[in-house]
Amino acid sequence: MLSNRLKDFVKSLPSLKLVKGPFSSDFEISKLLFNNMNTPIWVDEPFGDKNVVVSNIFSSKKILSLALGCDEPNLLDTFSKAIKETLAEGGRLSLRKQNIKDSFLELKELNRKIMPFFQYFEGDKGPYITSSVVIAKNDELNYLNASVHRLLVVNEKNLVIRMVEGRHLHKIYEKNRKDGKNTEVAILIGASPQILLSASTTLPLGVSELILASKIKSSEIDVTEDITEKFIVPIEAEYIILAEISKDEFAEERMADILLTYDTTRKQPVVKIKKIYMKNDSIYHAILPGGLEHKLLMGFPRMAAIKHALIEKGIKVKDVNLTPGSGGWLHAVVSIEKVSESDGKDTIITVLNEHRSVKGVVVVDDDIDVSSYEDVDFAIATRLKERNQIIWIDGLRGSTLDPSADQDNQTTIKWGIDLTLKGIDRSKYKKARIP
Repeated sequence: MLSNRLKDFVKSLPSLKLVKGPFSSDFEISKLLFNNMNTPIWVDEPFGDKNVVVSNIFSSKKILSLALGCDEPNLLDTFSKAIKETLAEGGRLSLRKQNIKDSFLELKELNRKIMPFFQYFEGDKGPYITSSVVIAKNDELNYLNASVHRLLVVNEKNLVIRMVEGRHLHKIYEKNRKDGKNTEVAILIGASPQILLSASTTLPLGVSELILASKIKSSEIDVTEDITEKFIVPIEAEYIILAEISKDEFAEERMADILLTYDTTRKQPVVKIKKIYMKNDSIYHAILPGGLEHKLLMGFPRMAAIKHALIEKGIKVKDVNLTPGSGGWLHAVVSIEKVSESDGKDTIITVLNEHRSVKGVVVVDDDIDVSSYEDVDFAIATRLKERNQIIWIDGLRGSTLDPSADQDNQTTIKWGIDLTLKGIDRSKYKKARIP
């Protein structure tokens, strides 16, 4: 059975880098994380107080496979299987009820002595909490939604939450606001790997991401009924903040996004803190904006969905990667075993339909490592020879993350390159090796 606790998982990583504080500024620690973004890091006493920052934890598919309890080559298929089982389960959630006082301390306000949050980049509006899993109940459909949102720390009692318009939490919030109500939430910080990965996944409206977390673990989710009457609260986390998203109070927030470009300054809802709970020996999970961990947590569920969609189309797909240079979001590389002459172009169209934020698709043969820029560059350099291998499509819906897209009409140009070789002597492409 997989661990319920992030701390246990982090301490088990063989590649973990241990660092001792204190650091003189927020930017000194963010620079450490940025310069080591492919290395899991544990920082003792980051600002002199006896607490811990961990970061860059889920920065590779290898580490994600440890969190899912599978081999790396089976990572996407294992995750797709868990999603399929979740959808088959419907609304049933497997729970194990616990008393929160058995493992948590109760606090009244937020401060850096107990939670070492910090500002990442100079143009950010302030210090941010970036690993926040927000739990809210959809009263109409009677299910618990779990999703990841950044939180600007304003003071000891107030946060500002960024909610993407039209996403499930935003719909819950808008319905409550229309009814004249604040939205009660539980915010998990340092959530278990299974809850964090599930909350990073988009499931159909009405299906709880906590069911997916239970499927990944193959066991119940630990919850409590002790801290709110509105809904049960998962307690597989290092910190839990019980709060309300205000229906009528807003403040400006802005920070660097996944492409390391600055997001638009927006007025977003203020979050009123009511209570804070923390483990006796808690660790604080900081996800570096635009880092490999951010990109993989956001993009990995989409990679699994793309592979599943291609398999459903009858395409023999080997692997899928959303490239780090595109934020793990805008460019996809897919390796396939080409059977039909149309497989390459069918792959391009399927990817564009499955993940609407994708701007460009590169399709390669199964001898190419989709996670290697050198391999993909080799394929482009040696396997592109005809105009009809390239597809251009104008006027499709683009991503709000893409600064080149038409943000008013939300459109952009999209493209695909089919670099697969059918009926060609592939021995010419075999690379030399040293025995």
